[in-house]
Amino acid sequence: MGYKRSQKTAEREIRIQKAIAALQNQEFSTPNAAATHFQVNPKTLRKRLAGLNSRAQARESQQILTIAEEKTLVRWIKCYSIGGNAISSSLMLELAQTIIKSRVWHASSSYIAPPIGHEWIYRFIGRNPTIQLIWSRQMAAQRFDGATYDIVKSWFDAIAGKILEHKYELQNMWNMDESGFGIGDSQSTKIIVPIGKQHKNKKIVGKQELVTDIECINAAGEALPPTIIFKAKNVNANWLPSERPQGWRYTYSTNGWTSNEIGLEWLRTVFEPLTRPKANVGPSVDDLNQRLLIVDGHGSHIRADFIAYCMENKIDLLVMPAHCSHILQPLDVGVFSSFKAAHSGETDAYSRLSSDRIPRQEWIQMFSRARAKAVTPENIRAGWRGAGIVPSDPMKVLERLAREPSSSTRPPRTPPDQNTLDTTLLQSSLPEGVELRQSNAAFRTALRGSNDIISPVYRYAERMTRLCEIQNSTIAIQAKQIAEQSALLNSRKKHKRGKRVRLEGIRVYSDEQVVQIAREEESNKKPAGPKRPRGRPRKRPIEELVTESEAESLISLSSESELEIEECVGRRTRSRME
Repeated sequence: MGYKRSQKTAEREIRIQKAIAALQNQEFSTPNAAATHFQVNPKTLRKRLAGLNSRAQARESQQILTIAEEKTLVRWIKCYSIGGNAISSSLMLELAQTIIKSRVWHASSSYIAPPIGHEWIYRFIGRNPTIQLIWSRQMAAQRFDGATYDIVKSWFDAIAGKILEHKYELQNMWNMDESGFGIGDSQSTKIIVPIGKQHKNKKIVGKQELVTDIECINAAGEALPPTIIFKAKNVNANWLPSERPQGWRYTYSTNGWTSNEIGLEWLRTVFEPLTRPKANVGPSVDDLNQRLLIVDGHGSHIRADFIAYCMENKIDLLVMPAHCSHILQPLDVGVFSSFKAAHSGETDAYSRLSSDRIPRQEWIQMFSRARAKAVTPENIRAGWRGAGIVPSDPMKVLERLAREPSSSTRPPRTPPDQNTLDTTLLQSSLPEGVELRQSNAAFRTALRGSNDIISPVYRYAERMTRLCEIQNSTIAIQAKQIAEQSALLNSRKKHKRGKRVRLEGIRVYSDEQVVQIAREEESNKKPAGPKRPRGRPRKRPIEELVTESEAESLISLSSESELEIEECVGRRTRSRME
């Protein structure tokens, strides 16, 4: 594993560059004055002014990527992370390999790029202290895209307006939410095993069913008794242990989730009677202080009867924006993660003793012990603090969000004076096998050996070669991204929509059988009749209706005249026969 370059080293290098730029702009008269101002070593500053490279620049020839190419790769890593598509170790190796291959402009077919080992990743991270290698956590795209800067800022504006209007006490600011717990389910944890042990498996009982827990906490660090929802048709008294916690509520539903009826019943029988004494200053409802209840956008929280009951009892209901509860809800920020970790520990302790199913009676005891470890005043207050509500600190959340969506690409800009450029080098063909990195290194070496070139020209040439490497790396990464997107679009275009065919008689099918049955169904298909127009019938103009009625009247008149003619012919025929 490579040596991790400290953040102080990177900051010192930045101060040295600022001191050099200040001396070149004649902001200081002596190097000692610039070194004192920027807090750098005067000897180091003099060596840099004399042309000595930094430690990173001196070792650049030993690196797989140049400094400019590594900076480009770091910039792309940050762009991917902002968009929620963090770069993995394997993808970073592919990008580095792509940059190396793009250096050769006219390479022969025999060119083979040098391989990159896995240890290079640790050396690369060590040279760039602004990035790190961590474990990722999965997050739904709706949550990641829903928590935007403007939406979260509007939420903090709304909650600040409520607090300013009613001046809630900490004991009257509440947050309620539901969370699911799997009986017998556990989490991945770090374990200690003997050296040489191959498998990393951990024995657990296995998930039996899902149980929902309704929790409610206030900003003073207090919590109401929980409400447990089992998957059943009724509550069985045998589920409850003899030494059970006092004040807990138990209910049921067909799937173990909450419902509209359970949410309203919880509001009436749990929240209202248990929080009223904290807000009560007199015997009547008018003497109650306003209570704030923060909930998410679940359907059971925004029903008309739920909202009406809150209005009748001076409960201000504040609904969080959609897909933002993971950063705005105190329960999600400070309580539920530690709660589920403690519940996982209790499940692991049970699994070490028995492999049988966990009875609900024993699970309630395990759940009670886990809740005592997690739902503590410290975690509750940390949740309100982490959500930026108490104390009020919106920037704690907003600084993690981008104000505007960042773009990984920039539109090309045309230089103002193209006619003044000498294009002879651009129009001439490059020799075969010329590599960008070697060409730039040779160019810079030649500049250093020439005494006729003034310092500004040398600095400009140095920046131009670095910029060339940065742009080449950027184009290589963008080309790889475009190629992957094109491959995905082409695969979608090739996919044809087939007809739905009902398969009967066999339980398991192979792909050849499915294709054969679909072809037989297509060959036996009867010719379709005329298609009926879709949608509602078109309203016909008045002119068409008038023309059609006139035509019908003419047809009726002609038919009447034909009948009269037939009648007359019949009379004459009968008179002649008589």
